[in-house]
Amino acid sequence: MTVASIDTIPPNELKGQPVLVRIDAEDETKLQDSLPTLEFLSDSGARVVIATHSGRWRSSHRIDAVAARLADLLGRPVNKLDEWKDEKGMRAVSRLLEGEILTLENLAYEDGEDAGDDKLADALSQLADIYCNDAFALAHEVRASTVGAAKRTKRALGGVTFEHELHM
Repeated sequence: MTVASIDTIPPNELKGQPVLVRIDAEDETKLQDSLPTLEFLSDSGARVVIATHSGRWRSSHRIDAVAARLADLLGRPVNKLDEWKDEKGMRAVSRLLEGEILTLENLAYEDGEDAGDDKLADALSQLADIYCNDAFALAHEVRASTVGAAKRTKRALGGVTFEHELHM
């Protein structure tokens, strides 16, 4: 099986492009697995929007701890966007500078994520022209943030780690 990987796009073509990256943040290992993709995109000047879910990061299950840990690992700020649907999200993404990273609030709180809800997938895909899945363990699940969003963006690719795991 062949999946185009995000790192096949020349960095100059990613500069300034909003990219929605689906990562798996369920544990430290999976979080670290996302680093090559996030670093490549940020270093290329993409405007990076992270979508993930988490039920294990502290008792509140908010994405604050994930964003803070990613910032530590990447050595650059990772901001969080609580209200990201519709105009609020599109405005926030359009204001990102090249190479900046933000993460959406925990998708586990979103009705329809696990059911692959079309409305939620539409809202996610409006945030970016390019979709990048770096959550290999979730690739077989029909979720709004995996299958749904990927079908709705102009271009959908696998992340650096996704491609590596696929070939293993």
